Amino acid sequence: MSFSSYKNAKILINGIPFYSQRLSVSEQGGIDPAYLLNEKYNRNYVPNNGVGSSLRFSYLLTGADYLTNFIGDETQSISGYFGGLYFKSGYLKNYSFSLVPNSPVTIDAEIVFFDSLSGNFTESSGIAPTLQCLNAANASIYNVPGNTIGGICKVNSLNYNYAVNVDPQYVVGKVLPERVVFGQKEVNVDFTYDKYNGFLSVSGKQAALTVKLYHPEEATIFQTYDCQGPLYQKEFSTASNDIINYRVFIKQNDLSSTDIVYPSDGSEGTLSLSTRPALYFFTPT
Repeated sequence: MSFSSYKNAKILINGIPFYSQRLSVSEQGGIDPAYLLNEKYNRNYVPNNGVGSSLRFSYLLTGADYLTNFIGDETQSISGYFGGLYFKSGYLKNYSFSLVPNSPVTIDAEIVFFDSLSGNFTESSGIAPTLQCLNAANASIYNVPGNTIGGICKVNSLNYNYAVNVDPQYVVGKVLPERVVFGQKEVNVDFTYDKYNGFLSVSGKQAALTVKLYHPEEATIFQTYDCQGPLYQKEFSTASNDIINYRVFIKQNDLSSTDIVYPSDGSEGTLSLSTRPALYFFTPT
């Protein structure tokens, strides 16, 4: 008996190939036991909700990321294909990454859809193109207008996370949802850097920053991530043979506009310890 492996499947999002390192698909139906008044035990079950499914995958960032088009967007749906299995209409629920000095950038994403997978698994094989990945060594952090927490520089690490509630709405007589409703959206960014200040405002001081991941030689190839909102949490930590880590947390809940005006003086922070040559990357066509 033979088994299929990661070499026998490819992933496509809206027909675009993603160079994924990990992938999982989960399908779950809402089924409850149907107890009768005169019976202690039950052998009958009834559905109480539709099928809820999710696709979770991780991939290396190689340039401008197509999935960022769906951050905060409620007008577009996503189709997915994995080894002959597919879904027609899904929605980006979670998107996150971490920046660590001298390390490639890996995106973790979750797409939810409200139906079971269609198709049948079919083995496929091929040679993936050789790609060099975007590296945190080529990251700049810009202090943008609206920032009131002082200069952001010498950042040791940074985490970015986008999340949204996506709820299906059903009508009588249909198994699939009539529509989906997007709930609260939130972008959270936390980072450690070299400024130490224990004061935390009750209402939250306004912060604004842009992370730009760019090609060291080709300026037209880059990816940016923005966050503008209150600084709502601070943490101090240290350990033996370690520096003092000062971490701040910023969140943004209004994603209706993400336009950023870059500072005219070119002021920017840097990821410290970024000394080795960066890996090259490009946008897949």
